[in-house]
Amino acid sequence: MTAVPRLAFAPDGESQPMWLGDADLQSPDGRHVVTLRYAGEPPHGANFYEGQIDGVPVPGFFWAGALGFSADSRFFIGGWMPACYARKTIVVDMAARRCLVLPLYLRSFAFHWPLLQGVGADTDTAYTDVDDALTFTLRSDAAWTAY
Repeated sequence: MTAVPRLAFAPDGESQPMWLGDADLQSPDGRHVVTLRYAGEPPHGANFYEGQIDGVPVPGFFWAGALGFSADSRFFIGGWMPACYARKTIVVDMAARRCLVLPLYLRSFAFHWPLLQGVGADTDTAYTDVDDALTFTLRSDAAWTAY
């Protein structure tokens, strides 16, 4: 049996790439673990994963690609889909067990509450549903959904 890698994140709010395989993602403060387990992949596409945060299932699926935590470890951000094969971005408030789904997929980003900023396109892999130039201003009174 192969051990599942545990990836640590720096407290800088920057996304980092996730390769194609199961992983446990450790929040910068060490208090939270995001568990990602392979669930499938579309033809010619990236893997997607079932996810749990601190043992609680998160609905939908996370995409392999850029994932990250806020510097204070309260939020987890990543590529996500509610069903096959949409690409969106989800922001999970781990302290309140709620999430907010954004309309597009940010491939890489920096997050410093309340700003989630796309940090530029990767010219090697372009997707039609990506807008890495977007900035989202998140609000606590937005339509968050409990999970």
